Amino acid sequence: MKDKDLEILRRARDGSPPHYEKLVNHYAQYAFKIAYGMLLNRADAEEAVQEAFLTVYHRLAGLRNMESFPAWLARIVTNLCLQRLNKLAPAVSLETLPVDGKTPAETREAMDPEASYIRGERDSLVRQAVRELPAGCRAALILREFEGCSYAEIARILDIPPGTVKSRLHQARTMLAAKLGQKPGVYDDAL
Repeated sequence: MKDKDLEILRRARDGSPPHYEKLVNHYAQYAFKIAYGMLLNRADAEEAVQEAFLTVYHRLAGLRNMESFPAWLARIVTNLCLQRLNKLAPAVSLETLPVDGKTPAETREAMDPEASYIRGERDSLVRQAVRELPAGCRAALILREFEGCSYAEIARILDIPPGTVKSRLHQARTMLAAKLGQKPGVYDDAL
């Protein structure tokens, strides 16, 4: 974290409303990307982020290592999303899951109709397969593939050993490959 960010965090922790607002504004997109990647629904992700920042507000005074704030926030968001997934799993829409950093509509617009159709079908299959992953594997996969978190960061966020992160990622990729009828790695570019 930059010195400026640490100062904002310190002042927010000390109870300064303007600095807490700056903190929220600075990390809102980061938190939303994690929540949206896991919940695949804008409204649910926004609610999870709001709940996460409410939790941050109440617990920030107890945060000892200020440098760990991003991982701490990611852990709060991830845990809230995992709780929601257990309640909302049947209602989650996968149509808006980004692929290659673009929404399905953006991706299809850039291609010819036949390629667009083929890519759309493949993306749909990948989204469905991701949706069917166990929550722990899905969380690890989202944090790794969409957020670019290292294994160590994922371990801190999910509060699991690094070996478990590797295991869950391997399990997620193996399950995706089996669901998609391919060898592991074939659809990695679709993630």
